[in-house]
Amino acid sequence: MPEKTSTASESSLGMMEGLRSYIPNKGWEELSPEKKENSPNGPREDDFFADEYEPIPNTPIEGIEKKPVLEEDFLEQDLADIADNASINSLARRVAQTNSLVDSALGNKDGNSKKDTDAVKQLDQLGTSLSDLFSDLYKEPSQTTGSPWESVSDALDQLSSEVKKREDLRKQLTSTQEKINLCRKDLIKTIERLAQDEQERLTVVKMRSRLATVMADKLLKKLK
Repeated sequence: MPEKTSTASESSLGMMEGLRSYIPNKGWEELSPEKKENSPNGPREDDFFADEYEPIPNTPIEGIEKKPVLEEDFLEQDLADIADNASINSLARRVAQTNSLVDSALGNKDGNSKKDTDAVKQLDQLGTSLSDLFSDLYKEPSQTTGSPWESVSDALDQLSSEVKKREDLRKQLTSTQEKINLCRKDLIKTIERLAQDEQERLTVVKMRSRLATVMADKLLKKLK
């Protein structure tokens, strides 16, 4: 019969000869009672099924892009809210690169000569990166030759012109209304004068008619 292997601990199976234990990077080896008790790599009671499976190597999973560390470093709380803004995203990434250079260039506290050599190069890169970064930050947006308030001034001028036209129209309307009132008065006077003339003419006609009637009666009486 083949040799029976088990990963059970002493407390679960007791003292048995021929037990073997699998130790990572070493393989299978015999486990004596003394070694089993003292070995730090020996199986524990809660590792009963540990040897039944091969350890899974820590390999990256394809298709999943690992986020660069520098992106995690520079996205401080005060920049996290603008990280998704396309207009500022490029500038924010340059801040990330500069922060990474700061850590690399100024992080050699042990005096390692190799790290010092690398730090010299990184310090040069850091200086260039800082200069470019703050040059962009201090760069003001391009402006046209004219003042941005010219459009406001033009709009105010147009508004003033229209208001002036309204005032002129109001004055013209007032003058026209006065002329209308004057014409109305003249018309009333003309009609009143005409009515008076007709009344006077009627009075004269009545007087003439009465006088003619009286004279006719008198003549008739004399002739008879």
